[in-house]
Amino acid sequence: MVEANILIYALSGLIVVLAGLLTTRAIKRRKSKPENIWATKSAPAPNYTQRIPITTPIPPPPIAPPPAHLFSNR
Repeated sequence: MVEANILIYALSGLIVVLAGLLTTRAIKRRKSKPENIWATKSAPAPNYTQRIPITTPIPPPPIAPPPAHLFSNR
């Protein structure tokens, strides 16, 4: 009787061969015409000069520096 390992390898090989045939036939049936990338119109470039309006106002800078005890690392 045939060993189980040989049977598994044979069936796996058959699946790989059939998948390869199916893939090559599917690729051959595609109707792909070559596209000239140099002749296509390019998308308009985004305008980076426009600024997005800020919804929240920017706080003014502090007049005096914060107290020194806020900077202690203890």
